[in-house]
Amino acid sequence: MTVENFMVTNVISASPDQTIDEVINLLNEHKIRWVPIVDENKRLIGTFCTSQMIQTLLPKSATIEDGLQRLGFIIGASEDMAEKLHKIRSQKVAEHMDKTPVLLRAQTPTIEGFRYLHKHGSPLPVVDGETGVLVGILSDQSALENIKKIEDELEFTASGDIKDNEEE
Repeated sequence: MTVENFMVTNVISASPDQTIDEVINLLNEHKIRWVPIVDENKRLIGTFCTSQMIQTLLPKSATIEDGLQRLGFIIGASEDMAEKLHKIRSQKVAEHMDKTPVLLRAQTPTIEGFRYLHKHGSPLPVVDGETGVLVGILSDQSALENIKKIEDELEFTASGDIKDNEEE
């Protein structure tokens, strides 16, 4: 089995020319936290998620690895975040997207797709291996909803092996 058996194909996506404001509205409207960014040919060119947005808005001291643990002492941090948001709302999402997202190919074996979910988090974009066109996403939810397929496949294989052995 491959990732295409587990992926969601009805995917909400955005264009690199959409503004941050438009993409935030898209995320809110569809109650999602992540969106693939595709070009006019539906090829995946990046991703944008709420955590990227938050990182953009936070003060630099809050984004330093192993940086400050408590930032309550920063007076005016909320105003600073609001000002940053106001400045970037009209910018194109292409300026803030992840241009090198972890992705899967539709023909990636299921177990490898699950390993990537575990290692890189959910969701992951799934592309056609030849064209780079976005064909779906693999998420924790889609994997869990379809996990029965793996069980059925294993039972079928196991029962098939037993029959083959009995015939010999």
